[in-house]
Parts: sequence; C-alpha cells; structure tokens
Amino acid sequence: MKVRNILFLVLASLLLCTAVSAAEYTDVSDTHWAYKQIDYLSAEINGYPDGSYKPEKSVSRAEFLTLFARIAFPDEWKRVEGEEWWKSAYEVCTAHDLLNNITGSRSEAMPRGEIAALLERFCSGWGGVHERADAAEQYVINWKEQRMEFPEWQPLFPDAAEYWSSVLISANQGLLTGYPDGSFKPGKGVTRAEAAAILARLKAQLVLREKKGCEYVCTVGEYWLMQYSDSGSVGLALYEPLTGKLVQTVGLWKAAQGISGYAAFDRLLSGSDGIYVWGRAGLYKRSGNTLEQIVAEPVLDFCWYGDNTLYYLSWDDTKQIPAYYCSAAYFPCASSVMKLENPGQNAVRTILAERDESSPMQNLTDIYVEYGTLYVAGSYCMGIGDLHAALYEVKDGKLTALFGEY
Repeated sequence: MKVRNILFLVLASLLLCTAVSAAEYTDVSDTHWAYKQIDYLSAEINGYPDGSYKPEKSVSRAEFLTLFARIAFPDEWKRVEGEEWWKSAYEVCTAHDLLNNITGSRSEAMPRGEIAALLERFCSGWGGVHERADAAEQYVINWKEQRMEFPEWQPLFPDAAEYWSSVLISANQGLLTGYPDGSFKPGKGVTRAEAAAILARLKAQLVLREKKGCEYVCTVGEYWLMQYSDSGSVGLALYEPLTGKLVQTVGLWKAAQGISGYAAFDRLLSGSDGIYVWGRAGLYKRSGNTLEQIVAEPVLDFCWYGDNTLYYLSWDDTKQIPAYYCSAAYFPCASSVMKLENPGQNAVRTILAERDESSPMQNLTDIYVEYGTLYVAGSYCMGIGDLHAALYEVKDGKLTALFGEY
C-alpha cells in the first residue's frame, strides 16, 4: 500500500508540473481528437519525463479535482509547500460546497457520474441561460440536441437515470457528452484526454463569461452560440470555443419585459431539435457552422406543412410577454397564430388568429397540422394544481374550441 501511495504521488506531480504545449508530446499528434484541448490547458496540465502525455491513462479524483480547482478558482487555489499536493483543491471545493457525495478514495479514478455532479453544483450558481434547467422549464436546448419535456421521465442516457439532474445541467452547459452508443457510463472513469476536453470547455466558457459576459446556449457545428448583454440589450453570437474569436453576430434585442418570478423570459432561445433553434430571438436553421434566420419575430412553437409552409406561435415582442399563472409560477404562452409561405426573400407572412386576451383559457403553447387541419393547444389553471388542456381549430381567422374551454 505504501508503494502504491508513493507511485500515486509521483504520477500526480507529473500531471501538475510546468507548462508544455501539446505539440511537444510524443504520443499526441495534431490529428488527435483532444489535441487542441490539451494544448489549451498547457498552463494547467503537463506530461511525463519521457515526453509523453499518456492520453488514455485514467485520472484520479485528486488529479481531476486539482485541475478543476485551478481552472474554476484560480485566485483561491494555491499549493502550499510541505502540504499534500491535493489538499488545496479539496479545501477550495469544500468551501464552495461542491464535494457532496464525492467520498471515494483520492487515488481511485473519478467516475463520470461524480464529475457530472461536481459540474452541476458549480454551474447551478452561474445564473443566466440554463440556471432553471429543470422539469418545470419544459424547453431544454441541449438535451442530446432534442427538444424534450419533463426530462426526469425521459432520461438523457438510459444508464444515467440516477444522475439525470446532474447530467442535464452539465450537458445543457455544453460540458459533458455521452458515447456514440448512446450511453453515459456514469461509473466509468475519464482518461487524461477526456479530462482535458471537459476542463478545456469549462475554462473557455469561464473566459467568455468573464471577458464578454457570455452565457452558453448551444453548440452549432464547431462553434458555441452564446447569449450576451450589452448596454441594456441582449444579443446572440457564435464564438470559436477555445480562442474566444467572434465568428458571427446573430442579432441584438432590447432587454425583455419579463414577469417577476420567471427569469427564463430573458432567454433569447428556448428550444432546439437538432436542426432548428427558436425562442424570443426568432427561428433559426442550423446548417454546418452557421445559423440561418427563418423567422425574425418570437417563436414559441412551430410546425412545417410540406416544404414551403411554416406555421408558428408568436407574440408582440414590444409588449410584456404573455404568460399564465399556475402553481405559484408563470409559464409563457403565445398571442398569435402565424403562417409563413415560401421562407426567404419572397416570403408571405399572414396572421391566422389572435388569442382572446380577455379569456384566461386561451394560453397558446403548441401548434400542429393533422390531415390538412391546423390545430393549436394550450393550458390553463383553475386553482392550485388544477391544470387543464384546451384544443382549438384554426379556421377563418378564429380559434374554435374543440374541447377544454367553456
């Protein structure tokens, strides 16, 4: 056991010594999938005396937490000569209440489930775009690039149901991903290459948050779509992750007129299905590394009818955002049913129907077409926990209730 501990200390010291660029490692070529991430962390992580990095070697809890602390709390982490090399990282993480349920041996590999839990606690205090990534939110942008409702009923990864909350937030923040076979492997440790990838994403987001006030929204090809604040306005832009280079400015909008108690109204985008992203900033199609705007006004929900007709729910963004109150919370809804034909330069936009503002029941949230007929669904609350659904047919400029409204 003593020999094992000594070996652990020696290997850990190699992980945390002076900076070396990835180009100097004999076993990390510029075609390695984690080359850029390893190079980006050259100030925090190093290789071995033989010139190797050993990208497939497992990382212990102490090693991962030390690297995490150096990146997440650079002003607080400080190695004191004569103390165990891991002690400062544990003290910093404990001070920020990040080590709950992380009680395994420091020398053992840190499981991916524990890494997800660590990142969940760290990111939950950030605020902004994904602070309220929970079941009540309904719209989840980055859950495996799918729009899913009530995610605790539909785990992101079949083998990670126990960690669904941790995985949801860390995945929503773009920090963790799964494996090609659809699994997460929460009990599996991470390699030095995987640790570099995770922590490089964390460091890059911290830099963008600090320097540009950016909040991560989702990944578009090779770039990050970020929401930022600018003199009372909010905007969207694409950035190159590790360099922070501005690639594309998507747009800038005045700060939303929100409703007290529902901070998520400040989010410019609130949904994704892997091809489209939508929300207060409109509807965009994701194509490679770019975003193509299809609708400039707010979009709460949408559906295509054929290749050239788009139906969507919207509202007047110059006014307070429509919402209905239920179970001590506000939920967004739309005020207009819209039709867009031939999206592009020759697009024709039509208002098909408007919400009856005097009715507490016409809270429009979903739209779909079935057998050529356009339907809109909504919800309303008659009391604490007394939630009802309503369905309308959209025809002749009216919303005709089929059921649920009286």
